Amino acid sequence: MKRAGGTVRKGGPRASVPRSARAKHRLSTSTAGQAIATTPTTHRAQSNESQTPPAVLFLDIDGVLNNAAILASRRFGPAPICPQRCGQILKLVDDLGCRIVLSSSWRGIPSLERKLRVAGILERAHKDRGTPHLYDREDNRRGREIALWLSRHPQITRFAIVDDEDDMLPKQRSHFVRTNFKTGLLDRHIARLAAILSR
Repeated sequence: MKRAGGTVRKGGPRASVPRSARAKHRLSTSTAGQAIATTPTTHRAQSNESQTPPAVLFLDIDGVLNNAAILASRRFGPAPICPQRCGQILKLVDDLGCRIVLSSSWRGIPSLERKLRVAGILERAHKDRGTPHLYDREDNRRGREIALWLSRHPQITRFAIVDDEDDMLPKQRSHFVRTNFKTGLLDRHIARLAAILSR
């Protein structure tokens, strides 16, 4: 259909949009795009903040990863670690995704920590991998060392302690699994540790 002055397009003539309006439209689109682009980053940050910190296993060595018979036999050399018992601890930690903190007297001694590194213990350690040393003769020294470590890491609320010495604080009893120096770590100790670390 023709009119004077030219062809009429289907849908009628296109309205003229002022330049200022077009500029505002582009700005609005750009701003919205930025908001959409930043949303995933904000979500990731919030997600990281809400992540629950891993549980911690406070680990003694003598009487846990070895026992009286292993020490007497010298089958694994001086300051021995039983591969079977070490394997049980590593599996427990890997299965539950927890971290190890050394509460043993082995902590801080380079020659002994090298053995722990070779065994895979330090690979699974917390970045603050050993409890502090308290050089006094008061009761519950190991328990107080663990309490001091926990006070420095208040975000850690789930933990278990495995030791052959009954040197813990009363409030730590529900987190404590005691082994026997004669036998070292047993299957029932692993089961109890798993229950504590999973709750």
